[in-house]
Amino acid sequence: MEKTENKQRILETLIYLIIWIVIFSTPLLRYSTHGITEWNIILKEWQSVVPFFVLFCITNFLLLPLFLYKKKYWLFALFTVFLFTFFFFYNPTPVFKPVEEAEPRLIRKDMPEFFYGPMPPEKRGEINILRMPGRMDPRINNLLIAILIIGFNVAIKLLFKSINDDRKLQSLEKQNLRNELDYLKHQINPHFFMNTLNNIYTLIDIDVPKAKGTVVELSKMMRYVLYESNRPLVQLPKIIGFLEHYIELMRLRYTDQLEIKLNLPDTADREHISIPPLLLIPFVENAFKHGVSYQEASFIHIELVINEKEKKLFFTVNNSNFAISTDLEPQGIGLDNVKKRLRLLFGDHYRLETQETDKIYHVSLSIPYSI
Repeated sequence: MEKTENKQRILETLIYLIIWIVIFSTPLLRYSTHGITEWNIILKEWQSVVPFFVLFCITNFLLLPLFLYKKKYWLFALFTVFLFTFFFFYNPTPVFKPVEEAEPRLIRKDMPEFFYGPMPPEKRGEINILRMPGRMDPRINNLLIAILIIGFNVAIKLLFKSINDDRKLQSLEKQNLRNELDYLKHQINPHFFMNTLNNIYTLIDIDVPKAKGTVVELSKMMRYVLYESNRPLVQLPKIIGFLEHYIELMRLRYTDQLEIKLNLPDTADREHISIPPLLLIPFVENAFKHGVSYQEASFIHIELVINEKEKKLFFTVNNSNFAISTDLEPQGIGLDNVKKRLRLLFGDHYRLETQETDKIYHVSLSIPYSI
């Protein structure tokens, strides 16, 4: 962020530098023709430019930072009007003397035509430039130049300030997004382990060897949650391995009345595919919570399909529905968190559909994956 601001300051300074180099170079180019440099006129032109350069410095380094940036608009307007008035009544050099008092300046016969318009060569040298018909009063000319300088300076400053403010706002939004995602993930982890420990507690009274095996499976899953879930993206083989460990752990808890079908892709040569962690497991948890009955035959069918052409991952869960309501925990943990994470992670680039009947609950998720 700091490097970007430094680059922006350099660019802004470079723009101002180029503009003033062009302004101070113009008299040199204008009054240097055929090897003759009219230094007396060039110096007068430079003297007439210096007050406007001072005006720019006052505006750029004092008025804008002290008043406009701090939203003291009336003070900025007051000082600006004072500067405009000063430049209207003050003639800094003889070049800005009133027309009646100005010394005659004659058009050189060899002066290029585009400076003063078409004029026969024999007429050149006979007309006072300052007294040519239609020439603007120097005081009005000074005021217009002052307005142009301040207006242009304010426009550039506000443009760069707007760009910088937008960049800071985007950075703040990204930071808030990271914080919210971390908060949601930290909510999922305790919820997930609470369910797993309940399973182990149940197995201890039923089958001690199975309970020991469950602890081993839990350790593998804890390793995943501790070391992988803090990453923004996790490789697909690890995602699938985590799902398999969880489902094997859940198999130990239920009888053969529960039919579990898995259709997962082969993880060979799929390490290049990655998705955010802990996105899929809440759907599986929800299926086991609401789709299993100890009195009736139950089923859970899980399928994961990869469309490498569209670079999308399709995940579906179909389970028997024995829940009075498909709403999850009243604390909002589970699918509600996943929906929030999906919106934060993918915006409008995901699709989540749920369908419910008296006997079946269906979830379909489509998300883009990263390579």
